[in-house]
Amino acid sequence: MNYLYAILALGLLIVLHEAGHFFVARWCGMKVYEFAIGFGPLLFQFKHEEVEYSVRAIPLGGYVRIAGMHPEEEDANDPQGFLMSAPWKRFATIFAGPLANYITAFALFLFVFGYWGVPDRHVQIRQVEAKGQASTLGIKKGDYVAAVDGTAITGHPARSLGQHLTELIHQQGEGKPFRLTIQRVSFSKEQPPKQPSPAASQPIATSSPAPTALPPAVASVGGVSGVREIQIPNTKQQPFFSLVSFKPRQVILLESVGSAHPLAKAGLQQGDVILQIAGQEASEPNYLFRYLQGDAKEKVALRFRRTDRIFETHIAKVQQTASLRKGLRLEGQEELLLGTVKIEGHPMGLREGDRVLAVEGTPLTSRPEVSPNEQLLVLLGRAEKKPLKVLLVRNNKPVQLDWPKGLKVSDLKWNLRPTQWVLVMQTLAGSTAQQIGMKAGDRILAIDGVEISTVEHLLAALRVRIYKDVLIEVERKGQRLSLKAPVAQKPSDWKLGFQPQLDFPLARSGFSEASSRALQQTWSWNVRIWQGLSRIFRGKEQANLTGPVGIVNMANQAVRQGAFFFLIFVSVISIHLAFFNLLPIPALDGGRIVFLVLQQGFRAVGVDEKWSLKIETYAHIVGFVLIFSLLIWATAGDIRNLFSR
Repeated sequence: MNYLYAILALGLLIVLHEAGHFFVARWCGMKVYEFAIGFGPLLFQFKHEEVEYSVRAIPLGGYVRIAGMHPEEEDANDPQGFLMSAPWKRFATIFAGPLANYITAFALFLFVFGYWGVPDRHVQIRQVEAKGQASTLGIKKGDYVAAVDGTAITGHPARSLGQHLTELIHQQGEGKPFRLTIQRVSFSKEQPPKQPSPAASQPIATSSPAPTALPPAVASVGGVSGVREIQIPNTKQQPFFSLVSFKPRQVILLESVGSAHPLAKAGLQQGDVILQIAGQEASEPNYLFRYLQGDAKEKVALRFRRTDRIFETHIAKVQQTASLRKGLRLEGQEELLLGTVKIEGHPMGLREGDRVLAVEGTPLTSRPEVSPNEQLLVLLGRAEKKPLKVLLVRNNKPVQLDWPKGLKVSDLKWNLRPTQWVLVMQTLAGSTAQQIGMKAGDRILAIDGVEISTVEHLLAALRVRIYKDVLIEVERKGQRLSLKAPVAQKPSDWKLGFQPQLDFPLARSGFSEASSRALQQTWSWNVRIWQGLSRIFRGKEQANLTGPVGIVNMANQAVRQGAFFFLIFVSVISIHLAFFNLLPIPALDGGRIVFLVLQQGFRAVGVDEKWSLKIETYAHIVGFVLIFSLLIWATAGDIRNLFSR
């Protein structure tokens, strides 16, 4: 029965997609022959306003037959046909399908969050010592800490350098000038100096503001050579972000390196920033260890920056991981570079590739996600200066405590735990997760001693599998188990191979909050899909294709967990359906939109539209064959996975 629910729900998404095409085509005055629910043999049909509505035997979607969709059809020249309609009507009809799926996802999220509530990320008191300060204050086991001085305990979203730059510039006021601190770096093939440069490990120190009487002013800034402060006009007629674009990149900072370390022997020192390893972007410290492991006869090309110079060197690989980690401290960082500068040559002095450091003397900083536990401890640290009001939730009722001034968190003697967990929804056949004994329903507690409360935490902790084994603690039927995951055979295989699912309490919310959360979820899933595709195309992850059989099987797993998770799953699939249909690939809606735009361009230069329509037809045929072949291949993989369990 669960499989039937899954099949009907997924089929309904396709029907709604086609319904989007159907209703907009009718609204645009196009002739529609048939709107079908399902495929295959006809079960029954009726006709209304010259449209045949039919229900067919296979409930795996549906289709719409619009007049004149292809130039070879007899009705290609029908005035009410697709090809004879205005370009904007054709665009609206094509785009309506993915839009219907986005609306469906938003509506489902809104219903789920409005009916059941929004995910409630608080901190629960797991244990309270009888003679500790927490007990004296009246805190009890099982309490939820909801807020400190009115600040809700929810954790913080990540903030990139680009977002921080935007915040700082907007703080200056719209259309007002500001000072931008940049560092200009040059490439050198010379060997780096052996003696440490004093500036290498010093913080950036900015000079006093440049005089506004002589804009734009460029001044040398002490601390690190190559750093300048530039007065940016930023007028309303030419705002800063209309003139300059940005390119974020990931780098690795050498916080410390021992003299006997291979990096030190190759000429690197404290304060150096590693930019590339073996020609690849140095996205995080784990990749450095991975690339440096291997046969000592091999060498790895490494590009790094020291103050305002970039150097290249080659480092011999090391067989033992321990020797790589000994005496070395690394930190992954984000940097922001100037991309396209439309005002190049302007006396302001900005150039493409300049590294952006600060706005009005405030350094740019990225902020990783903070867990609810960490946020609580930071907020309670304010008690050193003033008393606090702490809001608890006990048996679904609010309890407010007066937190005395001077109380240290270390004196509380309590144990905390997040109210959100990561569950194993399903392990993939032949995966590392299956090999180490992980099972569906396992609750992941910690990885290498680090508590896990979000999927982001999970992925960040698992990345160390690039160069070492990890110890995973899980809870199964009330028992705490330890599972050891071996080092990944390939850098791209660091994931374990299971479908994670969040487990969290829900808090009732009003329509406004539910709508906001639904919109945020719909957008964030688009971002996740795009980031996943980006990592695959850059070779940092392997594609894991899932066909209809696999999707139905995952939907079945979601049905077992209840209506809440099932509807969330259907929402996510609806977003995937919309996103991938908008990709500029022939036979998909995105491909049709691309050809529609190209046709208007061909028409503008006098090219016969019949030729462009023929090219489009053949392209869609080729695209359909490739997509169908990929679908068959993915389905075969799904079936193999089912029988290999």
